[in-house]
Amino acid sequence: MIYDYYAYRILASGELKYERGRVSTEYNPAEALRQQGLEPIRLAPARYRFVWPWQQVKPAHLEQFWRSMSFLSGIPQHLAIDTFAERTQDRRLAQALRAVSTESVSGSFSGALAKRPEFPQLHVALAAAGDRVPVRRAEIYLGLAETLEFSHGVTLALRGPLMRAAVLAVVIALGLIWMAHGFVPAIESMLHAVSTTAALPPMTTATMRAVAFMGSPWSLIALGGVAAALIGLRIFLAANEEVGVAYERLVAKIPTWGKTTRQLETAVIARAFAATIRAESPDNAVELLIPVATRTNTRLALREVVNELRGRGEGGDLDIVGAFARTGAFDPIFTEYLAAGAMGTGIADACKEAARFLEAEGRTRISNLIQWVEPLLGGALITIFYGGFFALFWPFFTLAVTALHPPSSTYYIGH
Repeated sequence: MIYDYYAYRILASGELKYERGRVSTEYNPAEALRQQGLEPIRLAPARYRFVWPWQQVKPAHLEQFWRSMSFLSGIPQHLAIDTFAERTQDRRLAQALRAVSTESVSGSFSGALAKRPEFPQLHVALAAAGDRVPVRRAEIYLGLAETLEFSHGVTLALRGPLMRAAVLAVVIALGLIWMAHGFVPAIESMLHAVSTTAALPPMTTATMRAVAFMGSPWSLIALGGVAAALIGLRIFLAANEEVGVAYERLVAKIPTWGKTTRQLETAVIARAFAATIRAESPDNAVELLIPVATRTNTRLALREVVNELRGRGEGGDLDIVGAFARTGAFDPIFTEYLAAGAMGTGIADACKEAARFLEAEGRTRISNLIQWVEPLLGGALITIFYGGFFALFWPFFTLAVTALHPPSSTYYIGH
């Protein structure tokens, strides 16, 4: 597909020359520009603020705070902050807000928020936009509150099934260990008897030894090692962008799950963009979305969008649509709504509608996936539960049968 490009070329003299033209590419405009002898504007990685778990505030409490600030925008900010700090149930947030209120009297509200780890970068940026345009504070704060509410709902919709599946998987693994533990004495005696008489097929012997290992304490250590490896893999994927993108492309090939995660991620980006585009220029509004993204591929695509918008200079709504469409990282429905908004309804309203549509589609896909996955996991759990009881009471059952019906000496090998 043919696209227009806008970029700067670095001349031999060290000067920058602004050029535009056309390239034939579909997913990687930056590489196509380099093939044309152009160097795209490089955007530095987003600055992430590390926050310890005990310093984090629940998204629901932050959403309530910004909604309250929107409703109380007619009074001085420090009084509005104190009003919410007195009635919030989150002690950590109340303490942070009291410090922000004290500092905002002599300084700026956004500057006070920037010093607190409880407030992400998006909150600080939109608060700064409210400081620059006081008459639009209510609108900006309400947009941020609605964005937080929407993002929290999407996160619960996506992580809820994952958490339930993870819990069921752990319970099933522990149930298998418990069931195998009940068979360990019988397996050990059988292996000892077989070693002194006749040999079993290798596959049968290997299976019995595997069950014996599963019932030993070493299986719990192995289970902990798998959990630690998964955590380490998650940290490595977050730190290495190239490997993270390759992993996400692999996950995206899963028929239902890949499309669902892409839709919900796009929905969160669209809803946040509806709030930032009302308060910032297009390039700054997109840059604020980078910390909001959870997928590495999405963050890289947002950097390319900022790169292109800043290369264009003063661009219109259609430039925004083209910049998002050229990345290929977002759901096509989002770009279609953006194009419709650029034609008349407005970018912000179009983003809201796209977010609602994508959220509904993603929730439907997750519901359809849960309908057949959870019964399978539940059936496996019930089977292992009864199998564990059977394995636990099997020695007592064999003792009872032996006591009621003593075996004849002819049953013993060698007699």
